[in-house]
Amino acid sequence: MKTRLHISSRREDGIGVLAPEGEIDAVTRSILAAALNEALAAPGTRLILDLSGVTFLDSGGLGTISDQHRAARENGGMLSVYGGDPRRTRVLWLTGMADWLPVHPDLTTALAAVQEGFRDKPL
Repeated sequence: MKTRLHISSRREDGIGVLAPEGEIDAVTRSILAAALNEALAAPGTRLILDLSGVTFLDSGGLGTISDQHRAARENGGMLSVYGGDPRRTRVLWLTGMADWLPVHPDLTTALAAVQEGFRDKPL
């Protein structure tokens, strides 16, 4: 069976960017969790999650993002999100996650916010 989720990573202006492509659901969320956990392992890591290639995101995927955001904060780091298209991040706004998870409209804005420091809302 072909995996419905592929995750790539890159650096943009010295900041890590993790880019899943495909569906994030009950079957694939463990792949996302493992990738985020590895990327955020070092204390103080700042990471941007690029959802622009995600075609489906269920509640389990939202939970994974929430858990990893919390873990990053507890470890002195930051997890920010951008989607490239408001349809990709709409669910974060509808569920209230965007009230405490930094959600940006594009990569340029996300990079600027992460480079500025911890300007997101407290847990």
